[in-house]
Amino acid sequence: MPAFSIDRVAHADIVVSAEAAEFERVNAYAISANWESTHTENPSLFNGVVHLCAAAEVVDDSIHLTCHQVRFATLLYWRLRPSGSGLRNTFGDVILRCSDGGILLGRMARHTANAGRLSLPGGSFDSSDVAAGRIDPRGGIRRECAEETGFGPDDYVLDDDLIVYRDDRRVAFAQIARLPLTSVEACARVRAFLATESNPELEDITVVPGIAEADRLIPDTYERHLIAHVFGENWP
Repeated sequence: MPAFSIDRVAHADIVVSAEAAEFERVNAYAISANWESTHTENPSLFNGVVHLCAAAEVVDDSIHLTCHQVRFATLLYWRLRPSGSGLRNTFGDVILRCSDGGILLGRMARHTANAGRLSLPGGSFDSSDVAAGRIDPRGGIRRECAEETGFGPDDYVLDDDLIVYRDDRRVAFAQIARLPLTSVEACARVRAFLATESNPELEDITVVPGIAEADRLIPDTYERHLIAHVFGENWP
């Protein structure tokens, strides 16, 4: 795992550049060819809008980002490159914390680009998360939480701060959502929601009761480091 940092911030200023990403322009042919092959294998994939970070800086209790809007096909090709070309994937996750302290992880459905992977519920910021040229990370996190788990704003209490994980491949925004449910109750709620969905993004949900289980389930991942950070705090 590359070197990383985790910061707690109160404010996020995420500017979407009006300029097209040079990476997308220079690699247009390869991006198109990779998308054609990938989409043929998995027609469920959608070539929507996502964002790649070109610059990020934390100052006091704020983080400032400049991002480029790209297509999902560009992100898929970018993921294949050993070097990030100076760009980092930018997205938002929700840390669903149950009343007994457990944290929920979802297993990505087979039709997704991360099939079978255990991860925090979340995903890329899309065009609906952008207003006046800026991304609203908290809005994106709430949206992803509802889409993947069925939990809406009335179901949890959100911490005000954003937890920002950064390494050379990603800038991940996370927000803790406290559920008034035990881990067993929360998992049952999510599974009931997934059963009603025709094409759910998650195929199942599981709980991480502590860092030892995170080390077993998701070693060497950014999610493991985020969860370790949360468990390192003396929170219930």
